[in-house]
Amino acid sequence: MTLQDIQKERDKEIEIVVYNTIESLIEFMYKMPIEEIKECEHGGVDQNGEEVEYGYDDMIDGIKEQGCYGCATEDNEIHVWIDKCTLPETIISFLAHERGHLIEPENEDPIEEEVRAEMFSVCAEFAYANFNKYLTTKQCES
Repeated sequence: MTLQDIQKERDKEIEIVVYNTIESLIEFMYKMPIEEIKECEHGGVDQNGEEVEYGYDDMIDGIKEQGCYGCATEDNEIHVWIDKCTLPETIISFLAHERGHLIEPENEDPIEEEVRAEMFSVCAEFAYANFNKYLTTKQCES
């Protein structure tokens, strides 16, 4: 990556599309009606890299527990549902993760790509925590 690539990323326009319901976001992500999605078994990988399967209700419960959920698209959009009680640091971490997916080159391995994007969350969480710490402990000197 070059300095020009970094500037290109800074200049990239990213649209954030907010959904009022989890169901409308899920329909967008799956490209099918919610009734069909409810009938499907869903799967993914847990924190240990193990494949897991779950039903629709478990998926929705997991999304609610996270407080926000979404995806980044090839059109430089981040599609998101955010619960009104979600903490700012959770939203910042989520947005950093999804923004990370939009920085090329994307990793071809889906697990590796999630790990790569998660590193952007780590950086955002660090910045947010230290920004808040700085604001509460540092006083301006005249």
